[in-house]
Amino acid sequence: MRENNPPLVSVVMPVFNHPPYRLRRAVQSILDQTYSRFELIVADGNPTDANLKVIREFDDPRIVYCRAKGYIDCLNLGIQKAAGAYIARMDSDDISLPQRLEEQVRFLEQNPCVGLCSCQAERFGDVEPYVTENPENVDFITCVKIGAILHPAMMFRRELNIKYEHVKPVEDCLLFRRLLLDGCVIKNLDKVLFKSRENKTSIMERHPKLMARYAAKINLDAFARLPRLRGILSFSDEIFEKKRFSAADFASFFAFVREMKRSDAADGLDPLMMFRPYLEYMVSHSENKPAAYFKMLASREFRETCRPARAILRRIFSVRNKRSPDGRKTKVVTILSVDIAVKKL
Repeated sequence: MRENNPPLVSVVMPVFNHPPYRLRRAVQSILDQTYSRFELIVADGNPTDANLKVIREFDDPRIVYCRAKGYIDCLNLGIQKAAGAYIARMDSDDISLPQRLEEQVRFLEQNPCVGLCSCQAERFGDVEPYVTENPENVDFITCVKIGAILHPAMMFRRELNIKYEHVKPVEDCLLFRRLLLDGCVIKNLDKVLFKSRENKTSIMERHPKLMARYAAKINLDAFARLPRLRGILSFSDEIFEKKRFSAADFASFFAFVREMKRSDAADGLDPLMMFRPYLEYMVSHSENKPAAYFKMLASREFRETCRPARAILRRIFSVRNKRSPDGRKTKVVTILSVDIAVKKL
């Protein structure tokens, strides 16, 4: 580390509606750092002055306060205002251990090839306490498989020009995938420098299906950027906005899966299972659902990987007994939501 002129670190902390005592602990954990050359940028997304009152209690010139609307805008505004050579993340209900900034700055100074680093953390809150064991080296497949990077504990170089996309709550996953595909080296320090709170009320806990669909979208986005796969997904550029899918889109999707299975980039992964939530989204937003169902049944990749033919067939047609008002039973075949009486019992 440069002893005479240590680099400035900008710590970006978005703040919303956490209890005041949590915000105080988070801010104090930064002010108590052994590394003293930093600024703490508090980006407040709460429309009231509740958080501002807490921040004013500290009366510390190193705290920079600003307002924004929404989590992603808070992150981007904080980064935009950052003056440091290194930018660190922090959440308003977590705790940075005293040597966190010092250790991360030293690591980045000693490893100029590394663009971003995180660390191990003690998890607490609505879980039994445990310590993370994220791998030191993070590559693309590791990132897709297990995440492996603690977002609120990361520090990165300013020249990465990071800007978050509006895909909350998976904005960090999308960011890490794109950085890795652009050649950024990401490492985890094998040191516990952070305390990370887990909340059962988080959006990830309350809406697992939504999380799965978003994860599938960002997987598609990331894999479509690989040289061998780029261009196969004709709708990849508008993946987050598309509301209607044609038969050609399904053909592109299965061509993508077919190439994924052949690609070294997909080693050890089950592409279709990873993207099944997005495939279900495509079906629900298809221009022609019958055509979508039959396109899936005709796809060998879909049948071999998911083996859902029976479930798909049940969605296309079913046979059941239906009782008429006079008490007689009728055998009814339902095809694509249309009932056809075939035999009176």
